[in-house]
Amino acid sequence: MTDDLHERLDRLERHELARSMAAAYAVTVDAGDADRIAALFAPDGTLTIPSGTLRGRTEIAAFYASRVADADRRHFVTNVATHATEVASAVGLSAYFLYTSREPGRSALGWGRYDDLVDTSGDTPLLLAKTITPAVFTDLDEGWAS
Repeated sequence: MTDDLHERLDRLERHELARSMAAAYAVTVDAGDADRIAALFAPDGTLTIPSGTLRGRTEIAAFYASRVADADRRHFVTNVATHATEVASAVGLSAYFLYTSREPGRSALGWGRYDDLVDTSGDTPLLLAKTITPAVFTDLDEGWAS
């Protein structure tokens, strides 16, 4: 194989590793273990949500611990796209999400967008940065029409 073909194959493999992160994140959040969710992030990774940015696994785990307890969630990720970045081992990922949640006393649903930066340099991909941009979050009593 030529060097060009090796480079192309390496790039494709890195993009597939990053793409696999979208599914791994959804499955791990649905399992409800905050420490396992935080382990998907690099030790100094960030999670940006509308209320601010959390830094490092400890802050990220604390955030998820307050969100995933006592909930039966299902995340569906679609329109997953990857893109190159200035650093070959970091791959950008964007996707839309939809989720349903059954919690004590309410059922909820929501959707929005994920924008991630994934480190593909190690044996397993890690999130360097994840931005969650919700478009809708509501419960079934209120609905989303208003």
